[in-house]
Amino acid sequence: MQHTSLFVDSHHLSLETLWLQTLFEVFGDVKVREDGLYSSFLNAEGTSLYAYYNNEEIKGTSMLITEGDLSGIHEVTVLPGFREKGAATEMVTAMINDLKKKKIRMVSLQASAMGKPVYEKLGFEETGNIETWRF
Repeated sequence: MQHTSLFVDSHHLSLETLWLQTLFEVFGDVKVREDGLYSSFLNAEGTSLYAYYNNEEIKGTSMLITEGDLSGIHEVTVLPGFREKGAATEMVTAMINDLKKKKIRMVSLQASAMGKPVYEKLGFEETGNIETWRF
C-alpha cells in the first residue's frame, strides 16, 4: 500500500474526479454539490490533495489547505474495507511531513470519533469541541 500527494491543476482533472468519487463513496449521504464548493477548494492556491492507493485504486483521501503560516487538515476519509490498516495515519503523516518542510507549525482539524485516535497517536491535542448542525 502506498500514499501519494496529488496537486490538482487543470491538467489533473481526472485525479480530482477520482478523489471526489472516493470522498463521496465514504460519506455516502453527501451529494456532489452543484454550487461548486468542492471545485473551488480543490482548485484554490494552497490546496493539496492526498490519496491512499491500493492496487492503483484510491482507497482514502485527505485535503490540506494552507494559507500563510496556518494549515487545516480536511476530508480525511478511508473506504470501509481499508480502515484500521494505517491508511489515515499514512496520509496525515505525509501532510505533517510536508508542513514541516515548509516550516508551518500551526495546523487545525476537526476529528470524528473514528479519527480522533489517529490524530492523538500523531501528537495532536484536543483544544475544544465544535457543534455541527445540518438541515
